[in-house]
Amino acid sequence: MVAGGSLLFLLGAGRLVVAHGLSGREALYCSLLVIPAWLLLMVIAYVVQHAVMVSVIPVAAVVMWGWSSAAFDVALGLALMGIVAESAWSERKCEAAPRKHNDGADGVGEERG
Repeated sequence: MVAGGSLLFLLGAGRLVVAHGLSGREALYCSLLVIPAWLLLMVIAYVVQHAVMVSVIPVAAVVMWGWSSAAFDVALGLALMGIVAESAWSERKCEAAPRKHNDGADGVGEERG
């Protein structure tokens, strides 16, 4: 997923630089499109889990927007990399937290070392 996000980001950035030159307005478009791209990824994840047959519709929307807008490519790549980074960070925090167990003798949890 990180490789896909990086590829989308680099392809979109390359298209922006070649076609328009990266201006402040294009950078603003990219940063503003990160939230809708993230929401679209969440919708796709929900639809794939609950209605697999209909999942073609949001995927087609991503392909259409990605084909027509280099800024959306950049935003989608950043959103994908952000989702993976957030998952890795929360998993790391959970592993670092002390775990409690209960052996059943006293009914109170103890920290494991």
